[in-house]
Amino acid sequence: MTENADSAMSAPAAPSRSIPKWVPWAGMGLVVVTLVLLAAVGPTRLLSLLTPSYHADKPLSLTILNTNDTWGYVYPCG
Repeated sequence: MTENADSAMSAPAAPSRSIPKWVPWAGMGLVVVTLVLLAAVGPTRLLSLLTPSYHADKPLSLTILNTNDTWGYVYPCG
């Protein structure tokens, strides 16, 4: 009886999976989508589709207020 109990206690546990089963399939799907887009529109057009572009109607202006206040109060010119 002790042999059966000892052998049951020393049986190796099933190995745990470190990553889910769907991770390789998702990675392969991402590679396939990227290759299809590269073949359809070309590499330079694909990069321009993926990066945001900002077109301003007019140039931005920046106003800098100068003060000689050393106490931390923000009262320019006086």
